[in-house]
Amino acid sequence: MKYEEGDIVLVESPAGTGIPHTHVRLKNRVDVPPGNGWGGHKGWHAEVLYEQEAAALRKCSIPINVGDLTFVFDDCIIDKEQK
Repeated sequence: MKYEEGDIVLVESPAGTGIPHTHVRLKNRVDVPPGNGWGGHKGWHAEVLYEQEAAALRKCSIPINVGDLTFVFDDCIIDKEQK
């Protein structure tokens, strides 16, 4: 599926299934090519949208608030919200 800046998506954490899924707004694309012994990565800078989800993440000791930017790997995107 193709994503664009401004899309709202549901994401999962690469840290495991114990971390709640969260809705974020995609802000800008990041594509770091492999090099210097590093495998590179692809994903998005994204903004956390909903207080209830941010509060659930804080209960898991993840210090995040609505409006904070985070990084989302392409593989962590579960679904795109319909406009």
